Amino acid sequence: SLSINQLQSVLEGVSRLDFAVTVHLLGTIHDKRKSSLLLSAWDGRLALVDLCGRQSLTQTAATLRFCDIAITGPGASSLLSSGYGTFTICIDENRILCTTLTATAIW
Repeated sequence: SLSINQLQSVLEGVSRLDFAVTVHLLGTIHDKRKSSLLLSAWDGRLALVDLCGRQSLTQTAATLRFCDIAITGPGASSLLSSGYGTFTICIDENRILCTTLTATAIW
């Protein structure tokens, strides 16, 4: 999963877009602390939906299928989203973009 600093950087970039965006935070129950920190930090500035620890793998796959863009760390999420044809940006541990694939769907 992405570090809190990586997630903050991504949200900072998303917050500068000229159109409304809803960001869905996906992860396991172990990611709840990060998602809670992000919800507090971005309250009122960016629409965040915390799904960490609330979805099965099947539900997570469905969410990734209907995103416009998925920004993930290496692993199952990047494989699932790119497999559905969702535009996927995979950020490795060193904050280097490692994969960009073509896309569809709605975020």
